[in-house]
Amino acid sequence: MTSVLNVDTIADKAGTGPVAFTKQQAAKMHCVVDQTSTQSITGSFNLSSITDNGAGKTSMTMTSAMSDATYTISGTGRVTGGNACIHDEDSGVTKTASVFGVYFIRQDGGVSDTTAQSVVHGDLA
Repeated sequence: MTSVLNVDTIADKAGTGPVAFTKQQAAKMHCVVDQTSTQSITGSFNLSSITDNGAGKTSMTMTSAMSDATYTISGTGRVTGGNACIHDEDSGVTKTASVFGVYFIRQDGGVSDTTAQSVVHGDLA
């Protein structure tokens, strides 16, 4: 027998707000950022802003902070030529500040603007 659950809203236990995914392992942030020309967010969840830090480099700030520095960032990009996605911590910003960078390195060692895609897993503060 197949069951179907149709709802408009799932509320918290008190019935006062939405269910918060703070302890489950759902993605806590995801985004797609177009780094070409003027950088722009083309899709996101829990992303408050981006900063263009030069060719192929973007800093991303989450709306809701993570609980500590033990969360995981992963990402990729829509690129050709064997580029690799690297998450950059050399700007002196800590993970607990919920700011991180992403950049793309070409096979020749240069960096490239692309469409960056990032996901964060861990516990929110």
